[in-house]
Amino acid sequence: AFRNLVRQRRSYGASASTTVAQLDSDDVSLAEMKRYTVSGSIQYADSALSDAREVVFRSAAENDSQHYITTVRKDGTFILKDILSGTYYASISSGSGLYISDLSVGGHSTEGAPVDVDEGISRLSMTFVAKRASESIAGTLELVGTEPKPGILVQSTDFHTSQTVPVDAHGSFKVTALAPGQYLLYGWADIMNMPYESPHFLRRYTDKALHVRLDSGAVLSGLTIECNPATP
Repeated sequence: AFRNLVRQRRSYGASASTTVAQLDSDDVSLAEMKRYTVSGSIQYADSALSDAREVVFRSAAENDSQHYITTVRKDGTFILKDILSGTYYASISSGSGLYISDLSVGGHSTEGAPVDVDEGISRLSMTFVAKRASESIAGTLELVGTEPKPGILVQSTDFHTSQTVPVDAHGSFKVTALAPGQYLLYGWADIMNMPYESPHFLRRYTDKALHVRLDSGAVLSGLTIECNPATP
C-alpha cells in the first residue's frame, strides 16, 4: 500500500535502489513476527548531492515509534538487518537536505509510501527517487518569559519525519531545507523534556498545532505558534 508523495520539479536528484529479502532462521516459530533484511544503494545524478548519511525506516503502525537506521557506505550501499515485518515509512537522514519524491517497486513506477515489508515484497527491487529540499518556514513562538527550554517541533505528515528547532530570546525561529508537503508545528516550553517521538502523546496536542502546507519553492514567514506547557 502506498500513499502519494509530493513531486518537485527540479533537475537534480538522487535515487536509491532497495531489495527486501527474508532472513533465514531455523528458530522462527509460527507465533513470531518474521524478520527481514533491507539492502540497496544510493546513486546520485549530481555529485554535489552525495550527502545522504543514513537511511531510516519508521513504523507506520499507530502508537508505534519503532524505527531502524543504517549508515550509507562510501560506495553508496546500505543494509538494514532484522526488520520486523510490517509497514514502514522510508526516508533519508534529516539534515541531508534530501527527501524521497517518488519510488518504484519491481521496476514499475508507483506513487507513494508507506512500504509493506513482508513476503510479497521480498523478491522485488525498490527504487527511491530523492531531490533537494529547499522550502522554509519562519515565525514566532508565543513566550511569557518563564519557559525553561522553548522550542518548535516540525513534523511532516507526508514523510512522517520530525525535527526540533530552537527559538531565540524573543521566540523567533526559522527552519530551512524542508520538502514540499503538509506539516504540523508544535510549540513547547521545554522541548528537551517532551516525549515528541510518541504519536500517542502528540495526538493530545494536535488541535493546538499549526497546520502548514508548503508548495514547491515556498518560503513562509510571520507564523505564530502557541506554546504548550513544560509538563508532559
